[in-house]
Amino acid sequence: MRLLDVESGKEIWRFAGHTDCVHGIALSADGKKSLSGSYDTTVRLWDNETGKELKRFDGHKDRVLTVALSKDGKRAVSGGCDDVIKLWDLETGKTIRQMEAPGRSVCGLKFSGDGRRIASAHYGSTVSLWDAETGEELHRFEGHTDHVYDVGFSPDGRFLVSCSKDKTVRVWRVPE
Repeated sequence: MRLLDVESGKEIWRFAGHTDCVHGIALSADGKKSLSGSYDTTVRLWDNETGKELKRFDGHKDRVLTVALSKDGKRAVSGGCDDVIKLWDLETGKTIRQMEAPGRSVCGLKFSGDGRRIASAHYGSTVSLWDAETGEELHRFEGHTDHVYDVGFSPDGRFLVSCSKDKTVRVWRVPE
């Protein structure tokens, strides 16, 4: 993983640590930290100002495909081929909770703006909405006919958008 200067294109830092393909990355709201997920099953938090690894999160049993950071910078989520979503405390490095998605590899994750909900995209053609505090699956959106690769919240949190291998983009109304 590398941090590049946008204007010059020059490399600022090379983040070394993962031992396999880095497949998911997220940038903190303040731009000071990066989070990465890898096929080596680890999630790592990096300091963008020094290039140093701040924390390593272990616990996935298969490749990590996606990561996301909460807007307040206190929590992270990760998911991948082990069909689980892990919610992490960035300060302690501990798992807060784990959400199970049996038979549905997780390939896209986002926090809602207020951090209360998590949206997940799955290879099993579904999108799920989770309660970040309880880990409960609040709603499952079905309609895609092939793998769903990514998902995002609208700025007001009232809608989700998802993109799929079925060559469609769908907009979903988030239930109250």
